[in-house]
Amino acid sequence: PDGRVEALHVLVHAEGCDETQRRELCRRHGSTGQHTTVCLATAADVHLYRISDGQIVAMPSSQIILSGGNAAVLRFDCGPARVHILPAGALYHPEPVLASAKQGADLVILFSPVFHETVRLLAGARTIEQVALVVCSPEGAGMWMPPEGHQRWEEVLAGADGQCRALLDTTRTRKKRFQDRIDYQTLLRGVPRIDGTSMADWSTLSPSPK
Repeated sequence: PDGRVEALHVLVHAEGCDETQRRELCRRHGSTGQHTTVCLATAADVHLYRISDGQIVAMPSSQIILSGGNAAVLRFDCGPARVHILPAGALYHPEPVLASAKQGADLVILFSPVFHETVRLLAGARTIEQVALVVCSPEGAGMWMPPEGHQRWEEVLAGADGQCRALLDTTRTRKKRFQDRIDYQTLLRGVPRIDGTSMADWSTLSPSPK
């Protein structure tokens, strides 16, 4: 929204990679004349680095928020974008990505051990929450952008040895609508069910809020 542009590189690297090797990876992917964030991940941990004017600095813990206990969510800002890193299993449940969207996330990153058709389909479907998704895996990677209107989501895919890139416009991911705010009782009033009653009567079957 404020015109700032920052590059974000998301890389999956081998276990046992030391600090010197991680910084070398950062140096290779740093963008000349541009502020860059590099996210390096293994199956066990995530390392974040900022690159500015050729200087590589590990992101201080004060700029990273870790929450959620065993299902930890890593949150940081990259330029104007709010980024969340979720556990791999979060892709298989709608709530984690929805929760990130409600917390203002523009981009959600997940590291997955596999990259089959189900993973790709779920990643695309999660963009309904008006967030962009990145999934990285040893088998491939992809980025999914929120759909425009009633169109299908946009996706960019890469194989195991490839890379994909996309431009994230945060003006699109700041326009969010959540279906749990819809008053279904009013919406369905007068719509008949098979048994002849109103569809709005479904609410009477649910426990009343305390």
